[in-house]
Amino acid sequence: MSAVRISLAHIPSLKLSFHPFHPSAAPVRLLLSSLPSSLPATDLAVNVLHAPEPARVNVTYKDGKTKDIELVDRGGRQGVMGLAELRREIGGWANELRAKEEGS
Repeated sequence: MSAVRISLAHIPSLKLSFHPFHPSAAPVRLLLSSLPSSLPATDLAVNVLHAPEPARVNVTYKDGKTKDIELVDRGGRQGVMGLAELRREIGGWANELRAKEEGS
């Protein structure tokens, strides 16, 4: 399974709120660790906050659209949203914006 790519150039703001030891924080910590340490090609502002459970990710896209993702235990065998699913949630609209920009 290949990694889901996120067009960071189309995301000016990313806010991550989580309790580092809660199970729902694992995908958020992995997402944070996968971001480049220096982002010269983008104006991405990353805010990390300590918050009670569950973990949340708030994304602001270049066109002004915002998306709030709450990582909750969905019950059963599915459990908490994984990193690949979180990256798909974040990257979906950003990648659509990139495709529109490349098409015009």
